[in-house]
Amino acid sequence: MTTFKVILHFMLAVIIVSQAHAEDSKTIKIATEGAFPPWNSVDTSGEPVGFDIDVGRALCERAKLECVFVTQAWDGIIPALNVGKFDAIMAGMSITEKRKQVIAFSKPYALTSNYFVVGKSLDLPAMDSGLKIDLSSENQGDTTALHALKKIWRGK
Repeated sequence: MTTFKVILHFMLAVIIVSQAHAEDSKTIKIATEGAFPPWNSVDTSGEPVGFDIDVGRALCERAKLECVFVTQAWDGIIPALNVGKFDAIMAGMSITEKRKQVIAFSKPYALTSNYFVVGKSLDLPAMDSGLKIDLSSENQGDTTALHALKKIWRGK
């Protein structure tokens, strides 16, 4: 599926959810953290900016919807969504089993990888092998690898 189709599906989900909250309005309130550039941040005038906001605005324009972006502290973003403070969240968020119990996720509109980088002087042989660990996984292999790294790093 193309990126545009994935994004369009996300916006269709936003539209459906928003209709339940405001049947007589075509304004969608979308929250973002505003502290994760270049994905989302706040400009000097206090307005949310970044890739998430650009994608959201383009989708709202195509759907002929008025969208308002607001910032919300990360720790409260899911609870605020659940009490109706806004209609959707557009921000990078790992999909975990715990989060899936309280919110519905769209298909991702962007995928990123995070890396832990250390200097070679630390002499961490496990890192030289290209080891990859999914920190959101409950997979036994990932858990075992993480525990092995903790032993290697102890005291460093």
